[in-house]
Amino acid sequence: MVSRVTFVVLSSVCCDSAYCNCVIANEFNMTAPIKKARKPEIITVSDHIAWSYANLARADAALQGGCRSYQRTHHIIRSRLFNGLKNGTMAIRSMYDDERLKMTLPQACCYCGATDNLSIDHLIPRVRGGADDADNLVWACRKCNSSKQGRDMLEWMSKKDGFPAILLLRRYLKLVSRFCDENGLMPTPLAEALQLDLPFDLSLIPHSFPPLSELTLWIYPESSVDVGEIPHETTGVELPTDQGD
Repeated sequence: MVSRVTFVVLSSVCCDSAYCNCVIANEFNMTAPIKKARKPEIITVSDHIAWSYANLARADAALQGGCRSYQRTHHIIRSRLFNGLKNGTMAIRSMYDDERLKMTLPQACCYCGATDNLSIDHLIPRVRGGADDADNLVWACRKCNSSKQGRDMLEWMSKKDGFPAILLLRRYLKLVSRFCDENGLMPTPLAEALQLDLPFDLSLIPHSFPPLSELTLWIYPESSVDVGEIPHETTGVELPTDQGD
């Protein structure tokens, strides 16, 4: 008897008026040989953001599952989400789950987890053109806020040899995606867009992530909620289930 694994991809999107709802289901035989993944050709701003977001979704799924290394299913999530974002059958979700996290998690600095001397920080700085609305506001302690100042979050963290928590990076990428979409930058060649004066640094949007052992879903204070209790936003791609014959 051969165990067959069916992988179902659902591209349903919980979206606002900017997106339509659609569902596409496909099945894959998980017994097929594993091919070495290759980085896709990144030509446009849309490709650039989609590949980073797909890698983020892969890391999110692995961390949520308590995995120490990426499994086949995680690579498939990345591939299917990237292709779905490219061909328009999937879309980056709204900020609903991100704002829900802001309300349900303990108030703490999203950069270091400190709970004292908190203030509001603009994830994409206002001085660089970041929006002055709730989606762009996060908790930051006085020390981190003073250190970050008016710098791009990824620029600041790269100077510290750090990498943001996965769920913080998710919010950041959604803000970048929204800005690029609203300003007609998605189809712009990436090489051309890198020369523009934008509120963020496109060149710092990551395609390669640190090892899973160095990643965290969220920076939260000790004796607070466990990582497993953090509400999980679905990517629109379901993990496989075993079906024995």
